[in-house]
Amino acid sequence: MRLEAARNPCMFLGFMKAPPAVLANTRYRVRVRYRTAGITGPRVEGGAYGLVAKTGGWLWGQGNNCQDRGSGQVVTPYSAEDTSDWRILEGSLTTGNTNFLPFFYLTLENVIQGTAFIDKVWIEEDRGNSSFGPNILPKPWMAHHLYMEQRNSYAFDKVIALAEQNGVYLRPVIMEKNDWIFNRLDQQGEPIPYNLLCEDSDPKNDPARCREPLVLRPGRSMSKVRWLQQAWWRYLQARWGYSTRFTLGVAK
Repeated sequence: MRLEAARNPCMFLGFMKAPPAVLANTRYRVRVRYRTAGITGPRVEGGAYGLVAKTGGWLWGQGNNCQDRGSGQVVTPYSAEDTSDWRILEGSLTTGNTNFLPFFYLTLENVIQGTAFIDKVWIEEDRGNSSFGPNILPKPWMAHHLYMEQRNSYAFDKVIALAEQNGVYLRPVIMEKNDWIFNRLDQQGEPIPYNLLCEDSDPKNDPARCREPLVLRPGRSMSKVRWLQQAWWRYLQARWGYSTRFTLGVAK
């Protein structure tokens, strides 16, 4: 995940989907594995600035934007220095009289410019004596193309079972033809850096200066994206291929 002060200073969890369940009035440890580069500030004098995690409601508009000083409830320290390697930003939050996590934000707060890269996030019940519960986040690692989320796989196990019991045939779309991640990996699987000149929406774009994504190679030659696609198909076949109620489909 990439946070950039000038383009997308915040990313958050909880909008248009079920928020993670929590225990009421309970303390949770928050950890963020991150790297930062080129952060400058403060944008508003007299306040802290940098990468920070926070909770809150809808932090947008009317002077209450997620990247603004004072918005939401800060739950970690701030980090504004350049990092040469991955580090852990650690804090905590305490739930109120609720059974669900409020919106959870990763934010470049009060920053003029700079970038933060997020690798993984943990939110775990603090059980005392350095003992912690499981990570309550459903997809905590940002490299979503490299692992199968077992909670969702288990849920689909139940869907298949119900389909068999009720005589229903399923044909889910299992791959998007224009997958965002796959369209930004080169032949070896390295990320293609963002370049404004490569945006289709930019009338001044210059394709000659862009590294084209090598999604598929001609013939039988292998690219990293093709290998990842095959790994995904193998997983689907191994887990659900037993059922005659499950037929694969691809978006066109």
